[in-house]
Amino acid sequence: MDFENTGDLQFYASCFNESLRMMPPVYFSSSNRMMKETKNDYLTLAAGNMFVIDMFRLGNNPDEWIEPERFIPERFDSKSRYYLTPSGTNRNPYSFSPFLGG
Repeated sequence: MDFENTGDLQFYASCFNESLRMMPPVYFSSSNRMMKETKNDYLTLAAGNMFVIDMFRLGNNPDEWIEPERFIPERFDSKSRYYLTPSGTNRNPYSFSPFLGG
């Protein structure tokens, strides 16, 4: 293995990501406070409300992942049926966020 062939390690990368999905290194974000009121279809967060993000639930949400309790590295292969949600749609891009982009 050398720098030139590291791109050939796709299955290794999928195994690594699947491990992070199942057991993120940090389960919860630090607390955050809303600067202004924010609304979406499901909830309203008022200015000043505090919240945390549960990375474990993001990566183990049965609405986003087929059989979330099983170790299936193929979830990260765009040609696999496991790449999609159980309903067959694309996953929310934040459903896999073990480090919240940090």
